[in-house]
Amino acid sequence: MQLDLSNDYLCWDNVESVTLQSTRKGNMTCTLGIVLRGQLSNKEIAKSGGAYTGLDLTFLIPNAQLPAGTVPKPADVITDGSNTAYTVLQVNGQCKDANGFQVWQTICRDPIIAYDLQDLVNIERATLSTDDTGAVVKTFPPVGGQTPYANLPCRVQVLNEAITDQRLIHAVEGSYAVYVSMQLAVNVAEDRIKWTPRGSLAPQYLDMVTYHDAQLIDQLPVIEARLRP
Repeated sequence: MQLDLSNDYLCWDNVESVTLQSTRKGNMTCTLGIVLRGQLSNKEIAKSGGAYTGLDLTFLIPNAQLPAGTVPKPADVITDGSNTAYTVLQVNGQCKDANGFQVWQTICRDPIIAYDLQDLVNIERATLSTDDTGAVVKTFPPVGGQTPYANLPCRVQVLNEAITDQRLIHAVEGSYAVYVSMQLAVNVAEDRIKWTPRGSLAPQYLDMVTYHDAQLIDQLPVIEARLRP
């Protein structure tokens, strides 16, 4: 006869409260009051064949803390009390009894540290209206519209830049790859990127061209964008 292990987590020390966001269940978000943070062992890192590093960590989540029918999945996001968001890379069941696994080990990564995301951008969304001639007018913050993602950690990579002269204006135009720390719900036709390059006080506004979700868990979503004069 197997023992009931469902309440063993109540004896854990040094627990913390986190938020779990599952993008696979309609952006379901729940608060988990008892979770145990840990480090990966050298054996686990070596066994991963380079998939995990010493910067990755684990959160042990009691099954009893989860909403009924919910199991953590890769690509979910765990946010701790310091507002650091960790991406779940892998989930392993532990402490199995007659009722199934009672603890889920989530192996997680902080993308800001792991991928050196030192830039910050705002994703701004326009409000659409029409003028007296019937032409569509886009109004962006701060005059109108909204900012669905503010101070989003990312890495802005310059693909190419050139100096142009148009209508007597001497300006820079270029294309960029913006690697972001999380999956986004964006509209490339109506959204833009507000980016202030490091060392500059003046923001630049990048037009979105395409958005690509990460194809693998250990990759970042990327926005292809253009700076127009």
